[in-house]
Amino acid sequence: SGIAGQPLSGALPSVKATDSGGNPVAGVVITFAAAANNGILSGAVQTTDGNGIATLGGWILDPTPGLNTLSASAAGVTGAVTFTATGTAAPSALSVSITDGRRFTKVGQALTYTIVVANSGTSNLTSVAVSDTLPAELDAAGATWQCIPVNGAVCAGGNGDLVDTINLPAGSSVVYLLSTTVVEGPNERISNTVTATGVSGTASATDITDTVLFRDGFEIGGDGAQAVGGELTDMGNLSQQTSIGLHLHAGALGSLEVVSLASSRDGAFRVEAIAIDGQVWLRLVARADTGEQASTWTRFDGEYAMLMLDGSNLLLIGSSTELMIALDRGGEFSLSQPLN
Repeated sequence: SGIAGQPLSGALPSVKATDSGGNPVAGVVITFAAAANNGILSGAVQTTDGNGIATLGGWILDPTPGLNTLSASAAGVTGAVTFTATGTAAPSALSVSITDGRRFTKVGQALTYTIVVANSGTSNLTSVAVSDTLPAELDAAGATWQCIPVNGAVCAGGNGDLVDTINLPAGSSVVYLLSTTVVEGPNERISNTVTATGVSGTASATDITDTVLFRDGFEIGGDGAQAVGGELTDMGNLSQQTSIGLHLHAGALGSLEVVSLASSRDGAFRVEAIAIDGQVWLRLVARADTGEQASTWTRFDGEYAMLMLDGSNLLLIGSSTELMIALDRGGEFSLSQPLN
């Protein structure tokens, strides 16, 4: 037995060749072979030594935990010898993180939790159960979650509390963007915990955000954002006649960090972005009577997008995708963005 996806340690498969009298035979060519999904062999062709023994050079077990089988045979000799090795999942390979990128928030504010479930080991982890039961201070009924797989992972998306079963090949991860709204609840501190359980064990993480009464949104950090350094710089005015261009280079964004690319100074709307696996994902957030409303997170392929107004609808148009969200009014808006 050994760790799935890792070289088998200890004694390796060996065979002995003898003649009809039971005497060892040197110089016999032995071929070791393994079918698909039974690991990778090295030094698979060996010649028996003076003791009639030939030993396999190496055996990396298949990344998926389970039984691995190989055979050893020699030309002109009837039959074969079979060896089996059980691969078990690498321990402590499963990890979880969660953040909303904020120290504080307020009732009615739209939040996005970035949840990462990763497999840092050499073993494939299948049927990993992921769950996040939202606390009472978050609107579970209106929550949505999207999943972006990285390096061959498999996951889904859904609504409400996060409940998913995922497959994590070795070295892969999934990124959930869970969008919800802060509501009145029994606590002023929002404690949100996500848990992942697989064959290698259970991992969990918790994000804590405090709810406050007053935030103006006009100053850096006024909306509760974690990254509060720098100043606001003027981007100009957005109107029916004037559009605003945005640069969407993934390298300029913090990886797995939701940032505001632009926002109206009166708090009517903002454009949020996140970089995941070298790609940019965007959404629009607008103020409404019932709080904040957000569009679906959408991947943009190009590096530039145009922010436009069509009546009271805000549009973000890129190379292949268009986002739209309704505002509570049309007219003209003064835009700003954080100065790096």
